[in-house]
Amino acid sequence: MNNLMMSISHWRSGIVHRSAFVLIGCVVTSASVSAQSAETRLDKAAVSAEFEAATIKPHPPGDFVTSVGGPPERFEATNVTAKMLIQMAFNVPADQVSGGPTWIASQRFDVAARISDPHWQNLSKSDNDRDQLIQQMLQTLLMKRFQLATSHQQKDRLVFALVASRSGAKLRLAGTPKPEPAETKELVMSMDQEDVPVSALANALSAHFGRTVLDNTGLSQRYDINLRVEIPDENSPEAVDRAIFRALEDQLGLKLVTRRWVSDTIVIDHLEEPSAN
Repeated sequence: MNNLMMSISHWRSGIVHRSAFVLIGCVVTSASVSAQSAETRLDKAAVSAEFEAATIKPHPPGDFVTSVGGPPERFEATNVTAKMLIQMAFNVPADQVSGGPTWIASQRFDVAARISDPHWQNLSKSDNDRDQLIQQMLQTLLMKRFQLATSHQQKDRLVFALVASRSGAKLRLAGTPKPEPAETKELVMSMDQEDVPVSALANALSAHFGRTVLDNTGLSQRYDINLRVEIPDENSPEAVDRAIFRALEDQLGLKLVTRRWVSDTIVIDHLEEPSAN
C-alpha cells in the first residue's frame, strides 16, 4: 500500500471520465470476502492492530484527485470517502460494499495516521505484510472513529472476468526488455507494474469500473504489465470504457466478459461522521 497512487477524474475540462485510476501497486482484490456471521462487527484481527495516532479532516470541495500512500511508518489518504476507506480496510472493490448513510460515497476526508515503531519495524520487507497490517488498522480506525458496524450477505452479482482474447494473450514475462513507449495523448488510464501476477491488472480494472474483476486468464507466471488508454474523442463514460476494452485487446491480448458470480459482500449496518481528532 505504500507504493500505491491513485488519481480520479470526473467531469472536468469538457472531458467525461468514469473514475479513472492510475495504479502503482494494488489495493482491491477480486477474491471474495471471508464469510463472517452477521453479529461480527469487524475482523477480529483488527482489534489488536491500531494506528499510534490518526487525524481525520474534511477535504476542501472542488478537488478531483485522490491519493493514497505514505512512507513505511505512515498511512496517508487525501480526498477519500468513507466508502473508499471501507474498501481499503476490507480489501474489496466498490460493488462488494453496500448500505450506509447517503454521504458514504460523497463526503470526502483527509486521513493521516502513524504506525507505531514496534509494528512497522518488525514487519518483513513484503509490501503484502504491510498492506495487511494497514487493512487491520483501518478497520479499527473505522470502528472507533466512524462507529462502523458491518454484516455479510451472499449476493448474486454481475462481474467482469478477465480472459485471453481469441488471438491469445500478449503479456511480457517479468524481466524481458521493455519496448520504447509510443507517443500518446492525454491518458484516461495507465498502468506500469513490474514482476506482478495478472491479478494485479484485474485489481486495477476493478478499481476503475467499481466492479469485481476476476482473473480467469489461467496465466500463472509473473509479468511486466504496461497499459496505456488514451482519452477518446467522444465525450462519454461509455466511450472511455470502450477505449479500455480496445486497449486491453490490442496491447495485452486480453478482454473482459460479463459473468454472474455469487460471493460474500459487506453490508454497512451503521456508520457515523468521524469523531473529533
